[in-house]
Amino acid sequence: MPDKGYILCVDDDLALLENLWQQILDLHGGTHEVVMAKSGEEALGIIYDLHHQGKTVQMVISDLMMPGMTGDRFLEIVNARFPQVIKILLTGYTGLDSALYTINNASLDKYISKPWQIEDLQLTISSLLRQFQLRQDNLRLLNDLQLRNLELNSTLRDLKRATEQIEVNYVETLQSLAAALEAKDAYTAGHSERVARWGMMIARRIGLTEAEVDEIHTVAMLHDIGKIGMPEHILNKPGALTRQELELVKSHPVTGAQILQPIKSFHHCIPIVRHHHEWFNGKGYPDMVGGPDLPLSVWIAATADAFDAMTSNRPYRKMQTIEFAFGQLNQGIGTQFNPECVKALMDLLKEPGSPGETLLKAAAVGDAGSCAIQPDDDHGPKSRS
Repeated sequence: MPDKGYILCVDDDLALLENLWQQILDLHGGTHEVVMAKSGEEALGIIYDLHHQGKTVQMVISDLMMPGMTGDRFLEIVNARFPQVIKILLTGYTGLDSALYTINNASLDKYISKPWQIEDLQLTISSLLRQFQLRQDNLRLLNDLQLRNLELNSTLRDLKRATEQIEVNYVETLQSLAAALEAKDAYTAGHSERVARWGMMIARRIGLTEAEVDEIHTVAMLHDIGKIGMPEHILNKPGALTRQELELVKSHPVTGAQILQPIKSFHHCIPIVRHHHEWFNGKGYPDMVGGPDLPLSVWIAATADAFDAMTSNRPYRKMQTIEFAFGQLNQGIGTQFNPECVKALMDLLKEPGSPGETLLKAAAVGDAGSCAIQPDDDHGPKSRS
């Protein structure tokens, strides 16, 4: 059972004080301790003693005109130190100045004139005590809510960290799978890294932000991840693919997008994986969507992928010359390729001392994971990848 709250009566008229004490005790003695003080100084001492004992003074009823500390000054001090305490000024003094002073400076809750009607006194005290209890209950509820919010925020932070770690682990797993893909297919070794670097250079040339450049690099490293489940004899086949084998190879963009789907932070990057074999005129695969329907990052990756495929060794042919690759890029402008991306790549390669030279040398000992789709006829593109 919770401790009783305290009601403190203060008056220098002992007979009146005892009468007030008795009336309050009769009504509230079951729920409150009622104590008396004959001066403001004594009352302050009682309040501080009770506070140090962990007791709660809920209400103070004080006379106004007392020797030493007057009631208005006493209530002002109480309000400054214990603002939650209910404060009632009880006096037969008819002037309003002290009442107004107490209201303004002590947050007075009630002004009662002497002599009082016992019914009015009891109604006032009961009403104010209920208000006090409601305030205390609300305060406890608020504190409980704040505590629960802190616990919830802590839980959410832990959950966020756990989710981020799961995504990190998933990405690391994908990177390991990508490495495994290159390990089982010697001709794809280094392809994803080169596509990522070509893509970064094209993106910077066009003027994308560094955040967008980094994003292209990250996703381009995984653009062929959908090939991870394909049989090695298809990936390494030196001759032409059958229709069934070709359809299987052409499914890798969709498979790759499905692999990335669980990574929430990668959702905006999935288009690169799913659509890096689309054509600018909408005749590519898997969805036959074109130009304005796909973000610029897709066309950057598609250009980088096709260029690296042409300038790298394949199981069924040797790497093509850069002149041949330029010719194919020019021929595909506006049909297979985004014109802006082709121009950016060709401008980069024409610069003396271009970093592309290093990549071209690296491609000579590696292979591309996908061959450039060559323009064919109005029935759509054909592809070896």
